[in-house]
Amino acid sequence: MEKRTCALCPKDVEYNVLYFAQSENIAAHENCLLYSSGLVECEDQDPLNPDRSFDVESVKKEIQRGRKLKCKFCHKRGATVGCDLKNCNKNYHFFCAKKDDAVPQSDGVRGIYKLLCQQHAQFPIIAQSAKFSGVKRKRGRKKPLSGNHVQPPETMKCNTFIRQVKEE
Repeated sequence: MEKRTCALCPKDVEYNVLYFAQSENIAAHENCLLYSSGLVECEDQDPLNPDRSFDVESVKKEIQRGRKLKCKFCHKRGATVGCDLKNCNKNYHFFCAKKDDAVPQSDGVRGIYKLLCQQHAQFPIIAQSAKFSGVKRKRGRKKPLSGNHVQPPETMKCNTFIRQVKEE
C-alpha cells in the first residue's frame, strides 16, 4: 500500500485511518476533517453505511485556509482546528490540540464537533455554555458538488474520498 499523509497534519504525524480522494491525491484523518472549522459532511450518504462523506472541494478549500494559520502548539502552518470560543484565536492541528490538553467535544448524532483550548476548557461556565445547544458551528450537512465527496471504498466513485487503514 502506498504511504499517504494527512493534508491537515504536520508532515511528521502518522496515524492509522485516512480518508483519501484518489482523483485529487488528498488524504486526511477523520478527526482532522471533523474538527476543522470550515468543513461540512455531505447529506446524501448511505444510512446503512457508518463511514462518513466529505465534500472534496470543501476539503481543498480548508487545506488552503490552513496554509495561512499557524498551530499554537507546534508553530507549523496548516492549523485548521480552532477553539470554539469566539474571542479565542488559538488554532491547532487536531493532534496538536490534544497534546496541548485542548478538549474536543462531540455530538455525532447531531453532527456537532467542537474544541475548547486548555484555557477555556478549564472554566466550568464556559465549558458548560459550549455544550451542544443545537447550533452547528460551520458544521452542517451539504450536498456533494458533482459527486465529489469522501466515501468508503465500497461506494467509491470518480473523484471521491475513500477510507484506508494503514497495514501494520
